[in-house]
Amino acid sequence: MKNHTFWLVFHLFLLFLRRKYDKSYSMNLGRIIKDRRAVLGISQQDLSDFSGVGISTVKDLERGVGNPSIETLQKILDVVGLEIVLQVKQTVK
Repeated sequence: MKNHTFWLVFHLFLLFLRRKYDKSYSMNLGRIIKDRRAVLGISQQDLSDFSGVGISTVKDLERGVGNPSIETLQKILDVVGLEIVLQVKQTVK
Protein backbone atom coordinates (compact mmCIF):
# COMPACT_ATOMS: atom_id res chain seq x y z
CA MET A 1 0.00 0.00 0.00
CA LYS A 2 2.86 2.40 0.78
CA ASN A 3 4.27 1.82 -2.69
CA HIS A 4 0.98 2.87 -4.27
CA THR A 5 0.86 5.96 -2.07
CA PHE A 6 4.38 6.88 -3.15
CA TRP A 7 3.46 6.58 -6.81
CA LEU A 8 0.27 8.61 -6.37
CA VAL A 9 2.17 11.39 -4.58
CA PHE A 10 4.92 11.23 -7.19
CA HIS A 11 2.43 11.48 -10.05
CA LEU A 12 0.55 14.31 -8.34
CA PHE A 13 3.86 16.15 -7.88
CA LEU A 14 4.67 15.74 -11.56
CA LEU A 15 1.18 16.90 -12.44
CA PHE A 16 1.66 19.98 -10.29
CA LEU A 17 4.90 20.82 -12.08
CA ARG A 18 3.37 20.34 -15.51
CA ARG A 19 0.05 22.03 -14.74
CA LYS A 20 1.25 25.48 -15.77
CA TYR A 21 2.46 24.26 -19.11
CA ASP A 22 0.21 21.35 -19.98
CA LYS A 23 -3.55 21.76 -19.83
CA SER A 24 -4.09 17.98 -20.05
CA TYR A 25 -2.66 17.35 -16.57
CA SER A 26 -5.92 16.01 -15.18
CA MET A 27 -5.83 13.19 -17.72
CA ASN A 28 -2.84 11.70 -15.91
CA LEU A 29 -4.74 11.41 -12.64
CA GLY A 30 -7.51 9.67 -14.54
CA ARG A 31 -4.94 7.29 -16.01
CA ILE A 32 -3.63 6.46 -12.54
CA ILE A 33 -7.15 5.63 -11.37
CA LYS A 34 -7.90 3.63 -14.52
CA ASP A 35 -4.66 1.64 -14.17
CA ARG A 36 -5.33 0.95 -10.50
CA ARG A 37 -8.89 -0.13 -11.30
CA ALA A 38 -7.50 -2.55 -13.91
CA VAL A 39 -5.08 -4.02 -11.36
CA LEU A 40 -8.01 -4.62 -9.01
CA GLY A 41 -10.10 -6.12 -11.79
CA ILE A 42 -13.10 -3.84 -11.27
CA SER A 43 -15.16 -2.08 -13.90
CA GLN A 44 -16.08 1.58 -14.04
CA GLN A 45 -19.58 0.56 -12.92
CA ASP A 46 -18.13 -1.33 -9.94
CA LEU A 47 -16.07 1.72 -8.98
CA SER A 48 -19.17 3.88 -9.27
CA ASP A 49 -21.24 1.49 -7.14
CA PHE A 50 -18.58 0.95 -4.47
CA SER A 51 -17.73 4.65 -4.14
CA GLY A 52 -21.24 6.04 -4.41
CA VAL A 53 -20.09 8.34 -7.20
CA GLY A 54 -22.03 8.56 -10.45
CA ILE A 55 -20.81 6.52 -13.39
CA SER A 56 -20.55 9.64 -15.56
CA THR A 57 -18.22 11.21 -12.99
CA VAL A 58 -15.98 8.13 -13.02
CA LYS A 59 -15.90 8.06 -16.82
CA ASP A 60 -15.20 11.79 -17.08
CA LEU A 61 -12.39 11.58 -14.53
CA GLU A 62 -10.72 8.69 -16.34
CA ARG A 63 -11.00 10.54 -19.66
CA GLY A 64 -9.39 13.61 -18.10
CA VAL A 65 -12.39 15.87 -18.51
CA GLY A 66 -13.79 15.60 -14.99
CA ASN A 67 -13.35 18.18 -12.29
CA PRO A 68 -14.41 16.34 -9.13
CA SER A 69 -14.42 17.84 -5.68
CA ILE A 70 -11.81 16.61 -3.20
CA GLU A 71 -14.60 14.73 -1.40
CA THR A 72 -15.64 12.92 -4.59
CA LEU A 73 -12.05 12.14 -5.48
CA GLN A 74 -11.48 10.78 -1.97
CA LYS A 75 -14.44 8.39 -2.33
CA ILE A 76 -13.00 7.05 -5.58
CA LEU A 77 -9.45 6.77 -4.23
CA ASP A 78 -10.68 4.94 -1.12
CA VAL A 79 -12.14 2.20 -3.29
CA VAL A 80 -8.96 1.74 -5.36
CA GLY A 81 -6.71 1.85 -2.30
CA LEU A 82 -5.05 5.21 -2.89
CA GLU A 83 -5.00 8.37 -0.82
CA ILE A 84 -4.51 12.08 -1.21
CA VAL A 85 -1.60 13.47 0.77
CA LEU A 86 -1.37 17.22 1.32
CA GLN A 87 1.71 18.70 2.89
CA VAL A 88 2.88 22.17 3.72
CA LYS A 89 5.52 23.09 1.20
CA GLN A 90 8.91 23.84 2.70
CA THR A 91 10.74 26.87 1.39
CA VAL A 92 14.44 27.54 1.38
CA LYS A 93 15.54 30.85 2.89
